[in-house]
Amino acid sequence: MTIGLAGPGDLIAPLNLAGEASEIVCLTRVSVEEVSPSNEELTVCLNNQMAQAITLLRIGRLRPVDTRLIHLLHWIGARFGIINSQGTVLSLQEMNLTHRTLADLTGMTRVSVTKALSRFKSRGLIVATREVDLLLPHGIHGHPWTL
Repeated sequence: MTIGLAGPGDLIAPLNLAGEASEIVCLTRVSVEEVSPSNEELTVCLNNQMAQAITLLRIGRLRPVDTRLIHLLHWIGARFGIINSQGTVLSLQEMNLTHRTLADLTGMTRVSVTKALSRFKSRGLIVATREVDLLLPHGIHGHPWTL
């Protein structure tokens, strides 16, 4: 189960709940550095991780399932996308977000993700700007990623 996505500069605190092991999977090349955060930095980090986990759990419960994917894309865009005058650009290739990974994050199948992305493109909810980039246009249904 994915409980968060981290980017450059993010602190990641180990979450060993009740002694259970946890695993961190990297989708891209990373450089990891051990740090000793202050109590305040650790609190901010843990609150951020909790907020991400709650958001991903909420997204995972949305119906119909296509709704999960568009909310996930907008949430990822808000965290990692590049905002321009037309909307938010996501580079799926840079983030190594394959259709399989998006499926795992949403509880969908890879085939369902591929079909949903095609439907989103035909409805103008997303625009393919390059073969590997998506544009999430401004003004489409307000802010669907707000849960």
